[in-house]
Amino acid sequence: MANLETPFSFTLTLTDPALTPPAIGTIEAEIVNATTGASFVPQRFVSLTEGANTFTLAHNEKLRVAELPAGTRFQVTEAAVQEFQAQATVTAIPVAPATGNYPQQAINTALITGTYIIHQTDENRASFINTHNWDVPSGLLITTTPWIALGATLLLLALMLASRNRKRIEQLPLVH
Repeated sequence: MANLETPFSFTLTLTDPALTPPAIGTIEAEIVNATTGASFVPQRFVSLTEGANTFTLAHNEKLRVAELPAGTRFQVTEAAVQEFQAQATVTAIPVAPATGNYPQQAINTALITGTYIIHQTDENRASFINTHNWDVPSGLLITTTPWIALGATLLLLALMLASRNRKRIEQLPLVH
């Protein structure tokens, strides 16, 4: 029941490595198909620099950052989206108190990860899942009302007919 065109806004905050050069500079990240990794036509890019970088993703999209210097710190914030519950898993070196796991949030709540450090040995990843949570329309309850009203009307009609028949039977003359 979720609208697959719903946009999800993210802010990726990058901090230059403290001890190892080079600085981040400007990096072109590409928005690709999350399942296949294939580029979209036309290709979509996001320029990333040190500091806050905002971008938007929709269903089955991911931001692929080809290369960031080891030691770069990052934090990801997903803005709240109406009727959705965000959750995330981050794989990188956590800076305490970051844990890597962010359980499902309440509906319409932003999710902010801790700070992580990019390392070279494994894949560095932040995976977000948004679960659509919606209220059952009250119209489903209303659609049962006509059937209840019809049943009550038929019951009253049956009682009325039974009462009339009883009176008619009582008024019949007795035959010996």
